[in-house]
Amino acid sequence: MSLDLDALRRLIPATPAGPPTDASLWLDIEHGNTFDGHAELRRTSAFLCLHPGEVKTLVILCRPSTNDNSTYLLTRQFWGSLFNAGAHVLGLQDRSGLYFSAGVPALAPSLAGSIRWVTQLVQALGVDTVVTAGSSAGAPGALTFAAGLGAQRCLLFSPVTSVEEPFYARRADRTSADDTVSRRWKRLQPQIPVDRQFCGARLLKAMAKPAELRVHYPDRRYWDREWAELLGDAPGVTLVPHETAEHALLDRHSLKSALATAEVHGFLLGKPAT
Repeated sequence: MSLDLDALRRLIPATPAGPPTDASLWLDIEHGNTFDGHAELRRTSAFLCLHPGEVKTLVILCRPSTNDNSTYLLTRQFWGSLFNAGAHVLGLQDRSGLYFSAGVPALAPSLAGSIRWVTQLVQALGVDTVVTAGSSAGAPGALTFAAGLGAQRCLLFSPVTSVEEPFYARRADRTSADDTVSRRWKRLQPQIPVDRQFCGARLLKAMAKPAELRVHYPDRRYWDREWAELLGDAPGVTLVPHETAEHALLDRHSLKSALATAEVHGFLLGKPAT
């Protein structure tokens, strides 16, 4: 298959008449225009970076819900190697703070609608490989779209892997009253109906063909360890604990991660960086 510009334009009307030739083309799906990906990632919750040439892979990068400079820096620095790796990149963010349980409003008003939209995008792009990636609160999106689209691989750093009451109730006696995660969950619980509460392990076990999943996390951080180990017995999952790390992104001093770059190229895309 090859890129179908007419089909792509029906999904994203801002798509130009011709494909990108020399440099990547950035499309702001939420606001309906092209943009400079280096400067304007802060303002959109859904973008597509079209790589020039013959491209066979779509990466779905799911970003945390916070709409501030940290998410922009996370995208451009920690995940920056994605944008010159020879793949198209669909960047998604659920700014409702509901961990993608209602989908991505910029694509469709529901989760099922969002998955259908991305399925149509895969067909329009003519790619034969779909992979997903995410960290922290972006991970529920990466896992949800991996399961919904039958992705081949998924790369996660310090992922939130559960947004359902039993997971937190079983751990209530191990955390303090001022625990940040526990407080956030208590605020969030009434906003997410039980039938939309998310469990990453359940999603993975229901996949007809399991994705290959790699999970990096700081072993010293209680919640990061609990979330990661929840996926441990799901098919295709490799847990990579970092015993000395004390930050969610493993290195508290820099967002530019040699590990993330190596994993993006070597694991997620299967072509080691040169």
